[in-house]
Amino acid sequence: MAQFKLNHVLQITGRKFFLIGQIIEGEVKEGQRIDLRMLGLNRKPKIEAIEFALYRQNKKAWEEIALGTDILTEDEKQYLKKIDLPKIIEIIS
Repeated sequence: MAQFKLNHVLQITGRKFFLIGQIIEGEVKEGQRIDLRMLGLNRKPKIEAIEFALYRQNKKAWEEIALGTDILTEDEKQYLKKIDLPKIIEIIS
């Protein structure tokens, strides 16, 4: 089990839907599930990919962790794009 600070969500055409942020505590692995109930969605999608997301702003650069999934519906993706972030969510086995 892990805690993840969700900062952004992102859909890249032809790629998975990514939940982007920082691991606060624990370890995250492919195959674990993202518990979205704390965000108002009764879903626990499986992590299908873990990647790095590089951000640049005001001559500064940093990386965050991107958790990819293909399970969510378009309505659920749009819901996540509209909620107030950051939020802490749990990653479960």
